[in-house]
Amino acid sequence: MNDGAAVLFGRRPVRSRRSTVGDVVLVADVCVDAPGPDLDHPFTYAVDARTAPGLVTGVQVRVPFAGADVAGWVLGVRTPEETERVTPLRHVRRVVSRPVLAPDVVAVARRVADHYAGTLSDVLRTAVPPRHARAEREAAVEPDISGRAAPAGELRPGDWQTVTGASAFLDRVRLGQAPAAAALLPAWADPWAALAFAVDHVRAGGRSALVLVPDTADVERVVTAVGTRHRVRALHHALGPAARWRAFLDILDGRVDVVVGTRAAAFAPLPRLGGVLVWDDGDDSFVEPRAPGWHTRVVAAERARESGAAVLFVGHSRSVDTQWLVRTGALKSLEATRASRRLSARVVTPRPADPVEARARLPHSTHVAIATGVARGPVLVSVARRGYAPALACDRCRTPARCLHCRGGRLAAGAHDEAPHCGWCGRDALGFVCPECGGRTLRASVVGGTRTAYELGRAFPDTMVVTSHGSQRIHDIPESPCIVVATAGAEPVAAGGYAAAVVLDVDAVLQRPGLSTVSDAVARWMHVVSLVRPATAAGVVVLVGDPASPAVQAVVAGSPERLAQRLCEDRLESGLPPATVAATITGDPQAVTEATAWLRGHRDDGDPPALWEVATPDAHVGVQIWGPVTVASTGEADRSRAVVVGGRDAVTAAARDVLSRRSARRTRTGVVTLRVDPVEV
Repeated sequence: MNDGAAVLFGRRPVRSRRSTVGDVVLVADVCVDAPGPDLDHPFTYAVDARTAPGLVTGVQVRVPFAGADVAGWVLGVRTPEETERVTPLRHVRRVVSRPVLAPDVVAVARRVADHYAGTLSDVLRTAVPPRHARAEREAAVEPDISGRAAPAGELRPGDWQTVTGASAFLDRVRLGQAPAAAALLPAWADPWAALAFAVDHVRAGGRSALVLVPDTADVERVVTAVGTRHRVRALHHALGPAARWRAFLDILDGRVDVVVGTRAAAFAPLPRLGGVLVWDDGDDSFVEPRAPGWHTRVVAAERARESGAAVLFVGHSRSVDTQWLVRTGALKSLEATRASRRLSARVVTPRPADPVEARARLPHSTHVAIATGVARGPVLVSVARRGYAPALACDRCRTPARCLHCRGGRLAAGAHDEAPHCGWCGRDALGFVCPECGGRTLRASVVGGTRTAYELGRAFPDTMVVTSHGSQRIHDIPESPCIVVATAGAEPVAAGGYAAAVVLDVDAVLQRPGLSTVSDAVARWMHVVSLVRPATAAGVVVLVGDPASPAVQAVVAGSPERLAQRLCEDRLESGLPPATVAATITGDPQAVTEATAWLRGHRDDGDPPALWEVATPDAHVGVQIWGPVTVASTGEADRSRAVVVGGRDAVTAAARDVLSRRSARRTRTGVVTLRVDPVEV
């Protein structure tokens, strides 16, 4: 192994002896935790008699690499060949952990890394939580967890019985088969009870189940629904290092039948995995922010494929990516019947005849709906942004108000009696003068949840108003009358359901840039509908927006899968993901320009984006390169982005070539982030 294969900064250099003839007892193939796709292959290390007893496949070790002592995973142990006995090899320094890397997890991690043009070490770094020695010692003497699986009973009315094809799917799961489907539950159905019932069918076949949900609040609800009948463990980042490592070891040792977790649990090493259930796969929290940026949807599919398990994507809505898998036949569509959907809360859109009221953010009909709902219980008001006035504009010409000091930050207000301030430098905007018209007064161009709560508090002085958003989230509220103003994803669950709900800023949300804007908005609004009492209990949801919008019509009709199918057809016609595969190259303008010029065959003649062959001998399918273009300029540094679009093999090859070329040449032209299948193109 070449000791100078990589340059690792910030690590203490170490001295390591090389093997001699007769000194090698075993050799180990090690995945070294080192950056760079050119290092994405096993390295061979010698194992002496002192280290051999504890060194088996799956353990974590410390090995010398590029003059430093780094971590690595043992992928295989074998007897040395004759050439390896005489070849000077570096020795494994020490064994760090017990065997914690399951073979099926390695296989899945390898395919995930190839899918996203990443490295195996990057994926394994997120697949296995950091080791905690004290927790490992305690887990070694901890008794087995009590509890046994309960057999699944008959389908209960109100849950899966209203979903066409669900009965046949769950029967196949109970028999140990591996079907794949996407289920669309009616908005009034209890999702946690539905997931628990599906877990019962997986466990009835004698196999374990993995349930993945977007956030920790959902984890607790699923654990409550499942834990009375099965041995269950929660696995997520919020547990802390010790609790997370102990849960991981319990799963690895087979003391757990069901794992419920967030994105971090996607690689949980469950033995005899029989079913992978994913709730609301379109949620952004399912995307790993660290390289290579994998999505839980892909990991779940690969886990099911490797283990011969069933996979089920469940939700009140359906993402475009999941609908594309349905369209291509990879998933079977299980949809709620039309009669069951009509039982959900009634969704209406205000249509005021007065043109002035039609432009109001809170028209009179919303006040009527809130007043009627408060008389019967809690009312939810969903807003797009938190804060009081997140963005201000000139009151005369409506030009966005920016800071006169840093020349870039948007002005905002934190409260009705607070002076406007810059969102970047934080300075108060005293003496504002509009550079376009000379106006000196400001107005709110974007209204946040705090101001909405303030206005509703004045309109309903005898009713308590509660706010909930990301940093100050409320998870549950009682059944007593109140008004809850919440941002998307932070809506509390009301005991007995909300009597009514109002969704504001509908048109503003749909005007946001991005391919997933419409599908994400529909998913959020369907979630609001699911929190409201059913139509039989007079539950109503008011969408304050353009009633002619396809997204609004999909929620009113309760048919989000039809909109997802329409979006798939649009993507196919325009050649956009998921009909094609895309990769984004974002970073320093010079570095992005060099990367795109190299992919175009070193052509940089100013021609418009065209079809170029990837400059690699093994890429036989062309890719289309868009850009680079400037995507952000903060005054400190500009950022550019280019998009590579084409077939899966060609785009992955192009992405790997860009990263390998920069890594092998030690390119220092700037930082570049490359993502295959990004959330936004």
